[in-house]
Amino acid sequence: MIKRFAVTILVILPFLLTSCAAASNSTVTVTITPTNTVTVTKTVNVTVTATVTPISAPATFTGGGDISTAPFQINSQDWTISWTYTTTTPQYASLSINVYQIGNSLPIATLDDVQPTGSSYSYSGPGQYYFQTNSANIDSWTITAKDAP
Repeated sequence: MIKRFAVTILVILPFLLTSCAAASNSTVTVTITPTNTVTVTKTVNVTVTATVTPISAPATFTGGGDISTAPFQINSQDWTISWTYTTTTPQYASLSINVYQIGNSLPIATLDDVQPTGSSYSYSGPGQYYFQTNSANIDSWTITAKDAP
């Protein structure tokens, strides 16, 4: 039985190695166990390229908790940020909105501990931006960015 198994492996193994290794950036591992089981594992390295298309203003985001939104495109020099939130414990509620321009690690604006409804102006000009929220005891929030009229 062992001789037959060895012959089968010698015939099949070159085919498995050739077809499994055909993909570039791949690794083939063959494991033969004492119970006459052959395991062929193929690891393939894949490079994925993605393009994120920013949402055009007005861009509205709804959520809850602490998140970073998808990027959005502002086309005017002046633009507005408006928000609303709901809470069942207003005395403990807190929402802060950080505004980042794509490519910058520091926020261009921070709206700390905002009221349940409000708005603010930004004069940072055209570009791609995103919001990062920090909240406590907020059930849900909605934030909108839009070009000034």
